[in-house]
Amino acid sequence: MSINGTNEAARLVCVGSVGGVNIYADVTRLEPASAVSVTIGATGYAMNYPPGWPQIRPTALGAGAAAVAAQIIQPGARVALLACEAAALVAAGAASYS
Repeated sequence: MSINGTNEAARLVCVGSVGGVNIYADVTRLEPASAVSVTIGATGYAMNYPPGWPQIRPTALGAGAAAVAAQIIQPGARVALLACEAAALVAAGAASYS
């Protein structure tokens, strides 16, 4: 990523896992105000709370409110996540933008 004309290596943080596979988000440029809606795929998403990570997440949208209980987002739930976390889930094939 290029920031102010300089290249900076990705800063990867494990934000959770899907089917036992860790999901790493690039937090080089963390923008907590930019929530992105995704729909979780066929396998639930077990969230981690790494040090310094916002504790108020995710935001369930619509009928999916019960799906975020116990820090595991159930398959098919639609949630709003930080853009970097959403991008990591979509890149892993574990969610789709909604």
